[in-house]
Amino acid sequence: MRAVIIIYEFNNLLINNRKALEQRIIQYRQYAFLTSNSCLIFTDATVVSVRDYLWAAMSSGDKIYVGETSAPAAWNNLHNDVSEYLKQNLK
Repeated sequence: MRAVIIIYEFNNLLINNRKALEQRIIQYRQYAFLTSNSCLIFTDATVVSVRDYLWAAMSSGDKIYVGETSAPAAWNNLHNDVSEYLKQNLK
């Protein structure tokens, strides 16, 4: 399984696609929301297929980045649960 980072931004805050996008992310089963606009998932899917699947919950003016990542990694001020999850799963 690969670690995939997802960064997203909603262009029109009146069209709230956040819940739909987060539900799609949760379907990957192994995930951690890093910030309000980013998360990490573990999947065998390609980054292109992840992007396309998530994009279906977004609007044309929104932005998304999907890329593979691995350890080592560094962070500050993430929730303790997220930090522990990253320590255990990023290898």
